[in-house]
Amino acid sequence: MELMLESIFTPVDPRPAFLEDLRQNLVGMPGTLAAAGRSTLQLILMIIGGIVGLLLFIFGGFRAVLALITGIKGVGGKVKTRRQPKKKAPSA
Repeated sequence: MELMLESIFTPVDPRPAFLEDLRQNLVGMPGTLAAAGRSTLQLILMIIGGIVGLLLFIFGGFRAVLALITGIKGVGGKVKTRRQPKKKAPSA
């Protein structure tokens, strides 16, 4: 496969100006996170979202543990069972 591709494509030497421009663009760029800069509102919303997510996670874990402890009857609910009516003994 490599031999076939080598025969089809011929290597090209890049221009020095292209290499210098590419190097400047790649190395000279500031980091994406540093350039992004979060506004105060975005930061506050991210913190609130994290707290709400954590509370939901803790609540779900608490419900799961409670369901296991109560025998998976539903969280705190009572399970109604049907009782079969007693058969009356025939009078002899």
